[in-house]
Amino acid sequence: MSGRSDALDTNQFQLYYQPICPIATDSAGGAHYEILLRLRDMKGKDVLPTEFIPTAERNGQMAAIDRWVIRTALESYQTFFADTQTTTHIAINLSEASLKDSSLPEYIGEQLANFGVPRDCLCFELSEGAAADNLPQAKRLIKKAREVGCRFALDDFGNGLSSITHLRQLSVDYLKIDGSLVRNMLEDPSEHSLIKAINDLGHLLGIQTIAECAECNAVVAELREIGVDYTQGYATGAPLPLEELVREMPRQGIIGQ
Repeated sequence: MSGRSDALDTNQFQLYYQPICPIATDSAGGAHYEILLRLRDMKGKDVLPTEFIPTAERNGQMAAIDRWVIRTALESYQTFFADTQTTTHIAINLSEASLKDSSLPEYIGEQLANFGVPRDCLCFELSEGAAADNLPQAKRLIKKAREVGCRFALDDFGNGLSSITHLRQLSVDYLKIDGSLVRNMLEDPSEHSLIKAINDLGHLLGIQTIAECAECNAVVAELREIGVDYTQGYATGAPLPLEELVREMPRQGIIGQ
């Protein structure tokens, strides 16, 4: 990526939507998707986030990219989801740079008002590590965004457990169990036990749980047995560009919460 303005101005960025699916019997209330950022270079080749995001971070571009994602996602929501019979909830990742952006909550409120998106349909995801390393900023952002009706998820939880002692302070709605644990849970009893402990802790604090990287039906079945609320992964739905997702909806129904 040669620069933020190049990628944004030439429409190299694209949003993909991956379903977050209920596996708990008491989960209800609409369709849920995580929005994933993708980049296509000038030759039409897809660039992995692991390649372009570190470059954007080094160049101080992530806060502006996050704002582009928020604006574009809410504009698309109004176009594609506003008239659907099922409520659609979208989750947007925020970078560590956005944690330090004191004007971001105001921007979020402005964009929600501009596009008329229901505020409780928008969830933001913060990684466990970024939240722990920037706890005062994370608390402020969560407080301000929740005041306008948004929800929050703590992403990659269990990767380091660095923020477990701060969990009560962060007032999140969802814990996303780190995919590295989920991938190996059938082969590794210790990781299976850790997933159960995280799930129990979340429920004890009134927080719903989402298991990332659920890639096969056997893993989904075991997560259901443990009592995890939602799964996300190729077993329940691959990420799709919005236009493809919308084409799939009439055939399979909107994947619901």
